Amino acid sequence: MQHTFVVILFLVFGIEYIIAGTPCSITQGVVNPVCTNKKGKENYCRDINQNSAILTPTFECTQCISNCDCKFNQYCSSAPGQVGVCKKFDKVGDDCFPYDITKLQDESFPESQKCATFFRTPSGQLAVDQLGACVAFKCRICSAWSGGGIGNCGDDDGVEEGRVCLPGEKQASYHDIYWVPAVQYFFPNLIWWAIFFVLLVITVGLQIFTIVALKKKSWKRKRKR
Repeated sequence: MQHTFVVILFLVFGIEYIIAGTPCSITQGVVNPVCTNKKGKENYCRDINQNSAILTPTFECTQCISNCDCKFNQYCSSAPGQVGVCKKFDKVGDDCFPYDITKLQDESFPESQKCATFFRTPSGQLAVDQLGACVAFKCRICSAWSGGGIGNCGDDDGVEEGRVCLPGEKQASYHDIYWVPAVQYFFPNLIWWAIFFVLLVITVGLQIFTIVALKKKSWKRKRKR
């Protein structure tokens, strides 16, 4: 019986420990020594009660402070109970209409046509958690032309890899950008430069091979004499 009681206590407090984040002091800053010691998993000290009905601030280590702290196709949520959590933008590919921000938050317009994720404020109002980009009536993660949706990130803008929105409304690493077919389609000069480089290497290689071959023949002739 005693062992059972100990196991129950362990489960209760263990679950509470897993659910609860690591407490931190905001007086040490948003980029906090308590949080950054967690090996990159929870880097920022934030009020997890933000946008909720709980008025008393509770500061804990969270995963993100901006979208640049999240992986590709994710965003940093501000929803109550999920502040500082990286979430997948799951509206990609849905039908949509390019509403402005006022209509997006107007519940008389159907949510199924909105390229955005939402949460409710303590007053019950619908609030945008993350905007996407409604391109040709399809919801996308970003727009290469209008700059809508989840924006670009430099390598030093967050803890995750830098990224850019490409034609075709997809995110890609800055390091891979020139190898993406959509980029090559809109900027064909990138392909021509690559072709010229390969031809240059081949030409130089053939010239070196020819020079070496001629020198070998000349050396053999001299030996025969």
